[in-house]
Amino acid sequence: MKNFIKKIGAALLSLTVAASLLAGCGAKTEVPADGNAKGSFRTLDEIKSSGTINIGVFSDKSPFGYVDENGEYQGYDVYFGNRIGQDLGVKINYVSTEAANRIEYLQTGKVDIILANFTVTPERAQEVDFALP
Repeated sequence: MKNFIKKIGAALLSLTVAASLLAGCGAKTEVPADGNAKGSFRTLDEIKSSGTINIGVFSDKSPFGYVDENGEYQGYDVYFGNRIGQDLGVKINYVSTEAANRIEYLQTGKVDIILANFTVTPERAQEVDFALP
């Protein structure tokens, strides 16, 4: 059972890293001061050079993402986020997100990646990129 959990964890980590790499594959677009542009994101090189990655996670959906009694982010998504930060050599800024604002946070550059139970649907795939299995 423990080996199975490790395999699941490794698979999810791989998907997460792939998603973060895909987020950096396009040209950077800037959001004008009036906020009317559709997207802004940082490339992987920009994330690494800044030393920080912004990761969207739930703050109230245990066991996936939640804030514990000490005010610290915890859960599966946070575990994977910590691994991504470790692999990239950057610090992590967790951003509390809700299901309704995941796409908005990605499109506006508030987060670099989302680790908050984000199932691929045709509608969502037209708005944001997803990692392939």
